Amino acid sequence: MTIRQLSKEISICCVVVFLAIGCSVRAKADNAMDTELASSIERLHTTLTRFNTPSSGLLLDFAPLGSLPEMPDASECEEGKPNLLGWFGPLENGTFFSGLYLDALCRRAQRTHDVADAVRARAIMRGLLLVASVGSTPGFIARNVTFDGHSHYPLGSDDQTFPWFYGLWCYDHSGIASKAEHAEIVDAVSKVGSALERANWMMPSDSPRLGPRGAWGGADARDASRLLATARILTLITGSSRWIETYNALAQARPAHSLRTRLELCYEGVSLEQYGNPRDNYWQLWIKAGSQAAIRLLRDTEQDPVIREHLDSGLRAFAAAAAPQISRYKEFQNDVPGVYDTNWRRLNEVWKPQTSIVEALAVAETQGGILWSSNPRKRMEDHLMREPLFACWIVALSGDHALIEANRAEIDACLEHFQWEKLCSSTCFVGECAYYELLDQQP
Repeated sequence: MTIRQLSKEISICCVVVFLAIGCSVRAKADNAMDTELASSIERLHTTLTRFNTPSSGLLLDFAPLGSLPEMPDASECEEGKPNLLGWFGPLENGTFFSGLYLDALCRRAQRTHDVADAVRARAIMRGLLLVASVGSTPGFIARNVTFDGHSHYPLGSDDQTFPWFYGLWCYDHSGIASKAEHAEIVDAVSKVGSALERANWMMPSDSPRLGPRGAWGGADARDASRLLATARILTLITGSSRWIETYNALAQARPAHSLRTRLELCYEGVSLEQYGNPRDNYWQLWIKAGSQAAIRLLRDTEQDPVIREHLDSGLRAFAAAAAPQISRYKEFQNDVPGVYDTNWRRLNEVWKPQTSIVEALAVAETQGGILWSSNPRKRMEDHLMREPLFACWIVALSGDHALIEANRAEIDACLEHFQWEKLCSSTCFVGECAYYELLDQQP
């Protein structure tokens, strides 16, 4: 062997060793990052127990540090204090948040095989069954129940109803459900689904004088995806051919004022602009993320590869639009002075009796203005914690490897940024949803 050949081989060996060392360093750095991320999510998981409603197991909207918030009593729920919608009180979104959160809890339980995780998922499942049973109107889904385990506000919404179906589906297909629980879930979703179908997919209130509040009739992907995913969930849980036929009919039908079918609307993806506020760079991703989950469910349970590809396009479109919102977490200051005001009863100062949904919305709008201007900590948690975390989940739900990788460093940094134990809003739950969605996509 010549000196030149020896030198060449040594050089090659050095390059190989250098690359190996570099890969090892990167692997250690990645492992350190993964450990830090996992530790952050574990703290989040622990923190979220603080928001459990004792009477239902569902998530409260908010809680002061170290205690539960003041709960409305039965008369306040009946009279509509602070308003008939339950907006701005601790029971506003129990079904909404818990139905989506059950996705993360079930994924976690599947990974850990820990009885405690299954028990926690089961508690929320039972809470979801409870809120479908407390009303006297078929198809009504309560937002949550107060401390007596029954009293509730009379107005639900489509934002509560789809997560109700979604959460029960997540639990039922997770492998956690017993045969008896499966039978309960089949009975519950069948009754609610049939009632909603008879009501033309409008969400009934629990008061004859108020009428329905919320529907899935819009000519957009937000509504179309929720309706189609609900029909698909009914098919998957019950196994009934009747719901397959219902799904097919709904998928090929055109909503009023639409030139496209509901399925074609899902191909376009959810609109960032709908209900958004460009002036404040605020897009209400928390309201729209459930529709991304709905399209993902449709995509994952679809057999036709062409339809799956179109649904992938819809998922990717919304995720790409939402991704820039992730970086807003950088503006959130964990140690900023200020107290999250959880005294919702102060809104009763502008309370008026409400005899219709229009009157309820008018009272709530006035109260919202007061709350928004006088609770800066809430504004910060809503804009700079809730929205970035929901953006993380929306991107994760896309399932698009390239898009996720392009945003992965920002997602991880966002999930590691917050001191969860200092938060008063339960919307941080979606951080767990994003984490376990991404974890399940790893090879």
